[in-house]
Amino acid sequence: MENQTGLCYCELPENQLAELCKAGHEAAFQEISDRYYPRLLETAVAMLFSHQKAAEAVEKSLQSARDSLQEYHNESLFFTWICRHLIKYILNNYDLPEKSAPHQ
Repeated sequence: MENQTGLCYCELPENQLAELCKAGHEAAFQEISDRYYPRLLETAVAMLFSHQKAAEAVEKSLQSARDSLQEYHNESLFFTWICRHLIKYILNNYDLPEKSAPHQ
């Protein structure tokens, strides 16, 4: 996807995309979503053990992150900030499966 200057968003580094997202560029947020979706989904599946629930959680947490972009202050990588949104969303909205205790 290209911005007004013809530059492809896929060529931009994370920090520039984050600033464009904060400035309201939907295409920049879509690039971030596309770029990080596989890693976010992997994280969610590892927590929920369900691909369907994980995909739902990723979508909802991306919406939440987009709605709270002004809270991102470059204190961490943008991916880290978005991943934290995902983890918080899962912890607040799902009953996580119990891990079995290690055998002694």
